[in-house]
Amino acid sequence: MKVGNHTGYFWYGETADGIYGRMAEIGYDAADQAMCDIKEPIFHDDEALKQFCSANKAAAARHGITINQLHGPWPTYDTEDESRAEGWRCFHRAVLACHMMEIPYMVFHPQMPYGWGAEEEPELAKKLTIDLMCDLLPDCEKYGVTICLENMPFRRHRISTMDRIVEVLQIVNHPSAGICFDTGHALVFNHDLGDTVRLAAPYLKCLHVHDNDGTGDKHFIPYTKECIGNWDNFINALAEIDYRGVMSLECMGDIPDVPFELRRSYEQLTWGTGRYLADRVEAARK
Repeated sequence: MKVGNHTGYFWYGETADGIYGRMAEIGYDAADQAMCDIKEPIFHDDEALKQFCSANKAAAARHGITINQLHGPWPTYDTEDESRAEGWRCFHRAVLACHMMEIPYMVFHPQMPYGWGAEEEPELAKKLTIDLMCDLLPDCEKYGVTICLENMPFRRHRISTMDRIVEVLQIVNHPSAGICFDTGHALVFNHDLGDTVRLAAPYLKCLHVHDNDGTGDKHFIPYTKECIGNWDNFINALAEIDYRGVMSLECMGDIPDVPFELRRSYEQLTWGTGRYLADRVEAARK
């Protein structure tokens, strides 16, 4: 099983070659390509998108890294019809980018029609999320990309927990639609990681792996801090469902608070934890 992480954590590499070179040096053989900020030229200029895709695809190949998934636009300002339409246009660009870089999965978040606030109409976010997925599916079929809806950490939002995410996938019911399971987001609701894997199993395509103390979305390295993740059950569940995807992390410890000179130690610990989890899944499968 390959181990990956989000390329955004390696921003200091400055260039695609610098980012993927650092990831390979640490030990990663997979990556979650960041493509989040809709203000970036890649969302508005065809040549910029072409150059972005070409540079990242070439750099990953040069350093022996598989780009398993792409993190699509976030946040997308879903509160008004005009801004929502612009966000949807950007999602289409992200699917196209997956095609251009030969990335099989595009991860995206549910729609947030009331922003960060409480939802006045509980079913609206669900409807808009389904509508967005149906709007993207023709491009997915054309380009061979699977869009993966991610569970979220927002207690005030209906489309956050895995049971609600699965409901959406059951309604959409399309082979180009799947799920990205974010472990840290599930822990905000104190949901068991293994049980959540089993719930998502029919649609599970990719992961965002990190830990927290149950009070919020912290993106801690598993097993650190006062973390609550039941990683034994997580490992057993992945083996039970025969998950063959990437152990894709979305963490780097407390990097913002750590002197740059110590960064390498945290990076090595993060990768080592991912490798440990992946190896245990492989062992449990035998």
